[in-house]
Amino acid sequence: MFKLTITGKTAAVPFKGGDAIAIAAGFISEVQKVVSGEIPGDDGAVVTVRVIRSGETADIIA
Repeated sequence: MFKLTITGKTAAVPFKGGDAIAIAAGFISEVQKVVSGEIPGDDGAVVTVRVIRSGETADIIA
């Protein structure tokens, strides 16, 4: 198990940061591709993404 943190930026300067939720979604998609395409089906690999938190502040681009 591991924890990955992707940090967004304030809405006042959106051009200085990335969309952390879109980046997280891309990461999950790429990990799934590795599991489905690179690991033999009889090995029983599983990928689980338990939580994606985007914060609670109103002016943050998650």
